Amino acid sequence: MDVKIGSIPMESRVKVTGGDGTVDRFPDAVRLKDGRIMLTYLEIDGDHRFDYTSSRRVFLFSSDEGKTWGNRKTFFEDNKKDDGKFPCNDFTRFSRLPDGRLVLTCGVLIREGGGSRIEAGWWETPDEGNSWKPARTFGFQVSHAYRIRALADGTWGLQVVTPGTPNRQSHESKYNNRASAVKFYVSNDKGKTWTHRSTLYDGFIFPMQLCEPDYVVKKDGTIILYTRDELGYGPGLVFTSKDNGRTWITEPMKFLGHHISADIIEELDQPLICFRACHHKWPPAVGAWWDDGTKWGKYLHIHLGKPAGRYHADVGQWVRLKDGRFLVPYSITHEGEKEVHVWVATFSLCDFIAPDLIPNTCI
Repeated sequence: MDVKIGSIPMESRVKVTGGDGTVDRFPDAVRLKDGRIMLTYLEIDGDHRFDYTSSRRVFLFSSDEGKTWGNRKTFFEDNKKDDGKFPCNDFTRFSRLPDGRLVLTCGVLIREGGGSRIEAGWWETPDEGNSWKPARTFGFQVSHAYRIRALADGTWGLQVVTPGTPNRQSHESKYNNRASAVKFYVSNDKGKTWTHRSTLYDGFIFPMQLCEPDYVVKKDGTIILYTRDELGYGPGLVFTSKDNGRTWITEPMKFLGHHISADIIEELDQPLICFRACHHKWPPAVGAWWDDGTKWGKYLHIHLGKPAGRYHADVGQWVRLKDGRFLVPYSITHEGEKEVHVWVATFSLCDFIAPDLIPNTCI
């Protein structure tokens, strides 16, 4: 694949956190009704996800289109105790519901009786992020729950990853406990109850272990759902449904990326994907892919990492800025670094290709 890859200048990136010794990961962002942008991330005391002492969800607010951030609020403290204070697990997504409510969708981590489980659920904010109601769970266990969107048939859709069928065509026994399933749920009562509509993928089928999905809904009702391959053997899969998630057509992704966040560019009705890049020709990077209708789409480097060594990045939902550009939050770290920082970057479609190749205007 020979494609031109654009990039953005350093001044288009802002480091939001850092200097306090914490690991800050799994960001997401949303536009509030009063025009501000709200950013959330998981602040961890200790070593990333597993060897930590406590963690909490932090919320920051920007009144100047992402240039500065403040008014810090914290919720959903996780002190590893069975105290009824149920936090979000790592991956969380803002969902602006079709009825206008704002929720934080995620797997709700429930510790009780010395054990734990994760159920799909949400926290709802009645005042655009100043406070949050207690978690409400949907009654089924997941590994992660992601974003809620309106479907063409009037229902609401939710994509989740759940533990898959054990030992299903596993090629190595050591991976059996990592088998996953990507499932699609719908609600026809504004999120009160959820029904399993379809299973897109079940079990560990070599060479893929799918996770971290996100999806878009086009103007004609077509759903396009993107997943990544956790084990890194190749690109993930793209699932397309023209019947509101009942049946799916499957094909390989046109980009190599992990931790995917997707949405539609409304005026073009085209998907714009932000992700952790993993391409053999690229250094470690946060990237974006614009499905502009061409064979391979268009690529963009958002943040280039160090040329050697392992790294990790988490990428949140992009937000449309008032001037037409895009803002995306992400965290990035390299092997051996003790702190992990949250960044935001801004870019336009002009950064992907020359402006004269975009019809009418450079957005």
